Amino acid sequence: MIMNVSIKIYYLIWVFLTVLLSPPLTSCAQHRNKETISINGKLEYLTNEDSVNFTMYDSQSCTITSSPTLKTTRRINDGKFNFVIYDIKNPHHLDIGLPMSDGSSRSTRFLIEPGDSISISYIKDDFVFEGKGSTKYSVANTIYKSMLKIGSSKSSILDKMKRSDSLAMRCFEVLELNKHNLSKEAYEILKMDLIADITLRKLIHPLKYHSLSNEEVITVLNNYENPTWNRKLENEIKFSKSLTYSFQYVYFLLEEFKYYFCQKNEETYSAKKCYSYFYRTYSGVQRERIIFYLLKYSINGTENTDELVDRALLWFKNPKYRQEILDFRRRSLPGVTAYNFKLTDQNGKTRHLSDFKGRVVLLDFWFTGCKNCIDAHPYIDSLRTLFKNRDVAFISINWDKTKNTWLKSVSSGLYTATTTTVSTINLNTGNTGDKHPVVKNYIAGSPGAPTFRLIDKRGKLLLNPKDPRGDKGVDMAAKIEAALK
Repeated sequence: MIMNVSIKIYYLIWVFLTVLLSPPLTSCAQHRNKETISINGKLEYLTNEDSVNFTMYDSQSCTITSSPTLKTTRRINDGKFNFVIYDIKNPHHLDIGLPMSDGSSRSTRFLIEPGDSISISYIKDDFVFEGKGSTKYSVANTIYKSMLKIGSSKSSILDKMKRSDSLAMRCFEVLELNKHNLSKEAYEILKMDLIADITLRKLIHPLKYHSLSNEEVITVLNNYENPTWNRKLENEIKFSKSLTYSFQYVYFLLEEFKYYFCQKNEETYSAKKCYSYFYRTYSGVQRERIIFYLLKYSINGTENTDELVDRALLWFKNPKYRQEILDFRRRSLPGVTAYNFKLTDQNGKTRHLSDFKGRVVLLDFWFTGCKNCIDAHPYIDSLRTLFKNRDVAFISINWDKTKNTWLKSVSSGLYTATTTTVSTINLNTGNTGDKHPVVKNYIAGSPGAPTFRLIDKRGKLLLNPKDPRGDKGVDMAAKIEAALK
């Protein structure tokens, strides 16, 4: 009996000392049992002056087009680079920005999954992907090259569509040929991403941005049969849980309804009509995901969405969606006190929104390289002339991180007025870029430009004006005039 007790005591002492004196687990050891993604490459033409950029997106994030969850750069060492992500549980999208042999750069979006281990090489003027999960990357690379061929031509609108369809069908063939080497989830996400990308490029964006003549719009709506997208195909996909991982596809569904479905059926679009359609035709997590996007997209829009938000909050189950909608509603709906920013103008003077109390304020958000911002500027310039010598302040807010880039763009006159005056003020968010609180407080989800916000004389938010590219600034002028009364 005494011997047994002694043995137990010695055993307990041994366990205690073993635990106490054992070295702590290293970071790498802690991650060994978790899913990782590893991407490495050796490209002979790279030098130690080059670098590779990686931008990862959480495909189930609570933003309109998904915000980056990770942005990092890897320097080249002897033509090689290595990138590892630990503790990945779901599919994500990853943009890889690679230098090219001709001195240019290329950014390609890939679908990544837990456990991927990829090696990238460059053979015969093309990238080659090998390793576990590499089929996804090879398919994405092929699709990327095909998409580059979708461009403008002098042929008729239907011939342009047919050419785009021919390229798209080749992409779908590549996807189908590789289906057996892809997980079910990866295949479905890649298919949805492809449907969204090709249809937005060839059909939805030309309708949205008025790049087609009235005659071409009528031709497309009445005579074009889309082989890559139709209601039958939508019905086959709508029950897939993978839909929640393709933020591009969800965005496409909303744009397609607004700019194609409503026009084809000669209906006037409204967020309420869109809400009813997707509430009726979808269910479960898919419906919640689509309507969450719709509400965030619409809160930034020109309609009052109070009623729709109230209805959705009654049945939303995802706590992140509920909280995101409630948070943005508190600071973005008409009647709410506008965020009192603190920014520096082009002359180095600090400006606050409160400085302009007693005047109607139009905020215009933009960044260098934004073509849509350039296209919108002539209409804003006309409004500045229209409301000259009246109580209106036109405030442009740029989110370039580099001051010289911003000032050079201001001087070009392409994006905004070239000088700061009593009625025209050029501001910048400094090195915080689009992460500045002024962007978060005025724009739902991922920052998009141009974005316009209207504020009344008391500093309260007004219903957002329409993008002036769509109606030549008529709605914006009317809202400013009404606010002046």
